[in-house]
Amino acid sequence: MAVPPSEDSLVALACANVGVGPGGTTHMLARAVVVDYRGKILFDKYVIPTVAVTDYRTTMTGITADSFTSGNSWPFTTVQQYVSQLLDKKVLVGHCTWNDLSGKPINVCAD
Repeated sequence: MAVPPSEDSLVALACANVGVGPGGTTHMLARAVVVDYRGKILFDKYVIPTVAVTDYRTTMTGITADSFTSGNSWPFTTVQQYVSQLLDKKVLVGHCTWNDLSGKPINVCAD
């Protein structure tokens, strides 16, 4: 029988996307949050847009143009590297994690 993962090895990732391009139909990562097993926030940053945002999807995300002006906004590559380090040797749990990881080249093992 397999040994269950320890609580310390479990993390969850949630991402929020804004819309870019005509009609805002193309997704762009706008916020990434990682929490531990107990719900303690390990990481919570907005991702500075690399192209013009045409739909902030505020009713769903709570994100506005002002969200990116605070010191809580990082460039995509910085967020990508930091989250990748947080997820190293962790068990990622959550809803639609495949969607949260799509377009965000983060090395994960899908055992």
